[in-house]
Amino acid sequence: MSGVPNYFLAVCDILGFSDFVRTQALEDVIAHGIGGLRQALYFSMYSKVPPKSLEWSEFQNHGQVGVAWFSDTILLYTKLDTDEAIRSLLSVVSSLIFFMMGRHTRLRAGLAYGPAYVDSPNAMFVGQPIIDAARLEEQQQWSGGALHESACERVRRVAGATPPMDWWVIPYAVPLKGGETLHTLAVNWNEGIHAPDWRLRWSSTSTDPSANDWAERPDVCHKFVQTRRFHEIFCRDCNPRR
Repeated sequence: MSGVPNYFLAVCDILGFSDFVRTQALEDVIAHGIGGLRQALYFSMYSKVPPKSLEWSEFQNHGQVGVAWFSDTILLYTKLDTDEAIRSLLSVVSSLIFFMMGRHTRLRAGLAYGPAYVDSPNAMFVGQPIIDAARLEEQQQWSGGALHESACERVRRVAGATPPMDWWVIPYAVPLKGGETLHTLAVNWNEGIHAPDWRLRWSSTSTDPSANDWAERPDVCHKFVQTRRFHEIFCRDCNPRR
């Protein structure tokens, strides 16, 4: 598409957010749900503690990564089609997934690359990579992030088949719904340092799903098991062989 710039972007979904909004008072959703996620997003973008009064304009000042937010969907996109901007976006997605794990809020992301129309001031975002990223996000059976073939091609073009750690991705057979897998690059959110006794938990009160959880929410339980498996394989703190 001539004259239309390329973007590397991530469509991130807040898992379980619809149920949270349905069952909680809106004031609690804003203060505890969105409020905590906004703080984590700021830290992931700037690597520093957010100001007490966090305005949305603060998120627009990043030199490499832009962001838009609608309900349970966060869109992150590169402002320039450069290797540095792409690594920066992947770092933000990785950090955001990791930090929200500790808050028992799960995120799932699909990432793609290609020509798109981005008009942030007027909240207009159109293009095939947005569709590709959104579809891939929905297909995954875990909390994590997977790269569409378009994003893999862009990364591998400069970083090789197994990109180094500073690209924040790793080859993996990503679990999909229906028991299928996708051999692609996955966002490696396991580089976040945590205490030796920390473990990815089902909830704030339980390490693993209960029999009741498996009976009532088997789909969510399967997502959790796949997520923890990925973490325990690649986390340097949990797996000394890494």
